[in-house]
Amino acid sequence: MLSIALRRIQGDRVVLESADFNELVQRAKKVEEVVIEEAEIDLPVEGLMKLVEEDEAFAFLHDPAEDIYTEDDLKERYQ
Repeated sequence: MLSIALRRIQGDRVVLESADFNELVQRAKKVEEVVIEEAEIDLPVEGLMKLVEEDEAFAFLHDPAEDIYTEDDLKERYQ
């Protein structure tokens, strides 16, 4: 069994790890010829925002203990 982790970012678009993608390609090549067309695309802002919101890498920022700075720590206030 092959287990692949992916994230839907918009409509029918998904993001997956390179290793997972490579594994899928290798398995597909055992059955038939595979042609991959790569295109540089800019993820829409909404898609990037969703990725950041759902990514566990930043989950620690929700911890109140991480709020170590206050306005009193400002050296200069910009307007």
